[in-house]
Amino acid sequence: MKTVSLELAKQLKEAGYPQEGFHFNYISCYGGEPFLSPPYKDSHKIVYSFPMADEILDKLPNEIIGDDEGMRFDLNIYKGVADVWAVCYWWDEDSRRKSGMFIKNTTDKSLADAAAKQWLYLKKMELI
Repeated sequence: MKTVSLELAKQLKEAGYPQEGFHFNYISCYGGEPFLSPPYKDSHKIVYSFPMADEILDKLPNEIIGDDEGMRFDLNIYKGVADVWAVCYWWDEDSRRKSGMFIKNTTDKSLADAAAKQWLYLKKMELI
């Protein structure tokens, strides 16, 4: 099962991503070494939701209306060169030049991580 990395799970939680998914892990320290537990939920531990790619993709908007002129950016997902996933919003180039708006493309070997990076970017830019 493909879920986000630990680092992105932490960032998602800090950014307010819903912590309602099925897959939870926690960080524990036995003998001084931190390790990632198997899926489990316990209120006495630091708990992170590790969403799967489809869970994050469901939370991304299918389109973003960019400005007063109604410029539309459409969600696109593809696997490109060197088996790298891209999650991006495409637009009509002439319209983009007129509006000056840009939405960053996010990439990763993992679709879940590429989608998580896009969600974090959109959240930071206050587009979601």
